[in-house]
Amino acid sequence: MTRDRNEGAPTFVQIIEAEFNFLVEQGFQSVVEDEDSVRYDRRDGVFVRIFRDPRDGYVGFRVGLASRPRDALTATELARLSGVTAPRGEYPDRAEHIRASVARVAQDLQTYGERPLAGDEAIYDEVMELRRAYTEKYSQEGRDQSSD
Repeated sequence: MTRDRNEGAPTFVQIIEAEFNFLVEQGFQSVVEDEDSVRYDRRDGVFVRIFRDPRDGYVGFRVGLASRPRDALTATELARLSGVTAPRGEYPDRAEHIRASVARVAQDLQTYGERPLAGDEAIYDEVMELRRAYTEKYSQEGRDQSSD
């Protein structure tokens, strides 16, 4: 069994597998992409990718459809659709906080991910509209500032 730098501590992949076991119970199968990423796939084309960026320590997920992989949704986007402002992923400051960060990210998926996990394709169009509005807002602000 592979362990992280701290002897006896579970690896990031092992933590993901423990915290995201609810996906296996929903028919997903896990694929370890590398030591910083696990993807869960289901036969209906829904996928969830849980990852961390080792450079900045960010822990997050994307949930999407195999037919629309570029439209995969984040926790922040799912929360916004629910009318809630959610934290932008997790940035654990020490290795021992990774388990808690992964647990919070798993909870975000359970709380806000019902529609994409159920295969609701309409949610991707709704998020695309959110993304367009966000981009327009900041594009407009940039134009306003440059005209000053």
